[in-house]
Amino acid sequence: MNQSLKDWIDILAKVVAATGVFIAALNYRQQTRTKRAEWLKALFEKFYEKKEFKEVRRWIESGEIDNKINLDATVSEDEEKVADYLNFFEFIATLEVDRQLKLTDVKNLFEYYLNKIKNSEKCMTWVHNYDYGFEKLRNLLDKI
Repeated sequence: MNQSLKDWIDILAKVVAATGVFIAALNYRQQTRTKRAEWLKALFEKFYEKKEFKEVRRWIESGEIDNKINLDATVSEDEEKVADYLNFFEFIATLEVDRQLKLTDVKNLFEYYLNKIKNSEKCMTWVHNYDYGFEKLRNLLDKI
């Protein structure tokens, strides 16, 4: 076999390998987008469609939230619901920190409610209480 044919075969092999790498990268990117879309759909359904957070969303929209938080040693049933609500957003913040969700995704779905949390003095008292473990939520709220 002459050298020219070997060179062409070598070039062809490199082109095929590069094409394979490119196709694999495109496939990975598409799978990542699909996975993120699945996460967003599941989070949307959990937050907006299930009953779990509807009551607290109503409280926060109406401004009743500050009446539901007493900030004393005993924890009422309403305060447990608020804590669950804030823990949901702590989870969202964790996904954002771990780059499972983009900040733009979080803003698109939850910015209104995150701003409502920021505007509630008592919610922010809880978020800033280091004993409650809302560090990631606190950092996320600073980005919003």
